[in-house]
Amino acid sequence: MLHIRMAGPILSFLTRSFHQLGEGCRHFFSRAAQRRAKATVSGATRSEPGSSIPPLGDRPWIGVDLDGTLAVQDQIRSHIGAPVPAMLQRVQRWLAAGHRVKIVTARAANPRLQPIIRAWLIRAGLPANLEITDAKDYLMLELWDDRAVQVQLNCGRPVNGSISRIPLQPKIHAGAVSASKSLSS
Repeated sequence: MLHIRMAGPILSFLTRSFHQLGEGCRHFFSRAAQRRAKATVSGATRSEPGSSIPPLGDRPWIGVDLDGTLAVQDQIRSHIGAPVPAMLQRVQRWLAAGHRVKIVTARAANPRLQPIIRAWLIRAGLPANLEITDAKDYLMLELWDDRAVQVQLNCGRPVNGSISRIPLQPKIHAGAVSASKSLSS
């Protein structure tokens, strides 16, 4: 019986905590947006003494997917395709303007593939020191990706023009239909 009596106060505490967390998140994100705007407008690449620009590792960044976005997606998954000219030029313009750009690819999860990715970037005319990652963080401003569906902040609804390739209703396969019929019999 003790655990039933505790449920009310615990739920009340959790409700208050989530409300306070929401307020803290809004405050954190508004401060992060101000820092991003300052760093992006300046176009600085390194922190200078007395500067409000954070060092390179703390600067906001633009994420660019590799396969299907920066490189043509090849049928052979182990091969990195030819550069996509429009995306390559966009990345070069961002770098020339002083923006921090990272290549965001699932391939980066395998450390043995990083030298292959780096060699491809160099052959494509991008800097040898361009960051490669398989993760995003709170400093990421945008992600350019062929598979992403953009949603409205805190709503989960797709932004106009963003569509999912995944149907909302599951497809029923012939094998699943026959299995479900046999279970109901």
